Amino acid sequence: MSGQLTWHFDTEQVSGPHALIERFPAGAFASPFRSTVPLVALAKDDPSLFRRILSECGSATDSTVHFEFQVSAPGARGRPSHTDAMVLSKAVALAIEAKWTEPRYEDVSERVRRPAGKTSAALSQDSGSSTETGPVEKWLKLLRPHTARELRAQDFSAAVYQMVHRAASACAMSRAPHLAYLHFAPSPDPGAASSDQYYADLLHLHELLGRPSGFPFYLVEVEIEPAAAFDRLRHLTKGEPETDREMRAALRGEVLFEFRGMKRRDITG
Repeated sequence: MSGQLTWHFDTEQVSGPHALIERFPAGAFASPFRSTVPLVALAKDDPSLFRRILSECGSATDSTVHFEFQVSAPGARGRPSHTDAMVLSKAVALAIEAKWTEPRYEDVSERVRRPAGKTSAALSQDSGSSTETGPVEKWLKLLRPHTARELRAQDFSAAVYQMVHRAASACAMSRAPHLAYLHFAPSPDPGAASSDQYYADLLHLHELLGRPSGFPFYLVEVEIEPAAAFDRLRHLTKGEPETDREMRAALRGEVLFEFRGMKRRDITG
């Protein structure tokens, strides 16, 4: 992939990275360690590496990049799924989920057991469906046309729930779906999920879908080193409006990370 990136926040085209940063809602950058921070920094400060990642995950030169792209499951109530970056070309929809300091998110069995109206720490900002029993079934309606076996909701109990609706979001775009998890490593949080964990979860989900040849998954590990500008921010208090303001200003005006390259692992049929 070459040329300039076309920036969008959800479906709205914006003029560039500064305008994109301003479109994120209040509190979106209220922690220095949210994965959105290195994702936006990568696209802004190392666009050649970002374009290489998109290209190696199957995107075409005519792609547009949509940050915080929303997709609702058929018949769902509540918040839609918010994909970190949906990369759309005429032929391919590549859903990208960024990870850095997050733990492994809850699986479907945990999601189903959670009482209505209750949110786990992992999904407090991203429920992706209604809270009735068996929410995964709504996402399976989007997945079924792109799979190579019969899908039964009960088979997905050990699948990561967020991973299911990110994959389904790619299937909602009437294009060939691709899914990539972009893991920034190393993580400063010892409790963060590892690249091997993300790969294992992606492989498990792909096998549940019947290893469809037309729906590749990717695990992309990006080696990241915080710059001095980030080190000045790492002690900001999580959740404070001032933290959000300082992080936005830093993202607009400074280089917060050095990106030292990437390694890609493919999961195909």
